[in-house]
Parts: sequence; C-alpha cells; structure tokens
Amino acid sequence: AIAIPLGAEQIRLSAPLAPNSNDKGCGFGGSIASLLTLSGWSLLRSAIQQADIRADIYIQDSEIRYLKPAWERLIAIALWTAEEHRQWLEMLGSRGKARATVTMRLESGGVEAAT
Repeated sequence: AIAIPLGAEQIRLSAPLAPNSNDKGCGFGGSIASLLTLSGWSLLRSAIQQADIRADIYIQDSEIRYLKPAWERLIAIALWTAEEHRQWLEMLGSRGKARATVTMRLESGGVEAAT
C-alpha cells in the first residue's frame, strides 16, 4: 500500500487489485477491511506525529459496509473534519488519551465500493 497524506484531515492509501482479489477477480473483503482500517490508523498516526505527541493507537471498534464490487485499484480514504482533528488533539494533550471516530471509504475505478 502507498500512503499519500492529503493534509491533516485526510489520508489516502492505495493498493493494487491483483494481489488483493478474490476468486471472482474483484477486491477481497479481507484486503478491503485491512486497507480501510490501516487508512484510519494512519490518519491518527500522522496527526500525532505532526503534533509531536507520543501516544499508542489501537482500534476499538469498526463497522464496514460493502457497497459494490471493487474491480480496479483499491483506494482507501480516511478523513475527519478540521474541528474533529483539533478536538482530538486537544483532548489527547490534556487527558493523555482520546477517542476518535474516523470515516473511511474505499474507492475503485471511481466508484465507492465500501465504507
């Protein structure tokens, strides 16, 4: 996967379809779930690195909806608003821990395939 930071509010990960496909030739659900999860984790990791904060990140809960088959390159996008980003860093700095809700979507061939 290739990580492309797009500012503090968005990160994009990209992975080729071929090694992440199922027996039908479309995106394998496990690969899609992993790529989405990694994109959300990467967004938070990028935020603490940019803020020069030392913190551990773990995924407590996730929910994935598979909307359409992914027939081309897998592109996972994790995003949050500038306000969510600011509040999360503020809470992390003041309490030493914080909870974030990050929205992730997977695009393939210009189509939203999962969220």
